[in-house]
Amino acid sequence: MAESAYSLNSIELDEHELWFLLSQFGPGVIVGMGDPYQGWSKGQATRASEEAFRSLLRRRMLLPASEHEVFVPTPITKALRACHQAENTLIVQFQESGGSLVRRFFHFLDGVIL
Repeated sequence: MAESAYSLNSIELDEHELWFLLSQFGPGVIVGMGDPYQGWSKGQATRASEEAFRSLLRRRMLLPASEHEVFVPTPITKALRACHQAENTLIVQFQESGGSLVRRFFHFLDGVIL
C-alpha cells in the first residue's frame, strides 16, 4: 500500500496499538494518556503488546522492511509525533446534563492537529 493511500481522518487505534507505536519514539509524557499496562503483570503486558503489534501489521499501520524489521508509514509517523512531541496541547472538558465528564486532548505540531 502506498503511503499516499493513508487518510489520517480515518485511522483508529486502540490504546494498546497507540501505546505500542508511541513507544517507538522512546520515553515521553503524552498529555491525556497513561500507561495502559499499569498494574498488569509483565506477562499480561507482553501478550497485549504482541497482539497490538500483530494487529498493526494486519491493518498495515506497520509495514515489513525486512525479515526482522518493520517501519511506520510517514503519515502515521507525523500524526504520532504530534502526540509525542506536541508544541501545544488543548484540553477540552465538558459534561452533558446528567452525563459523565468527558475530556478531549488536541495535540499540535507543525500544522498537524490530533
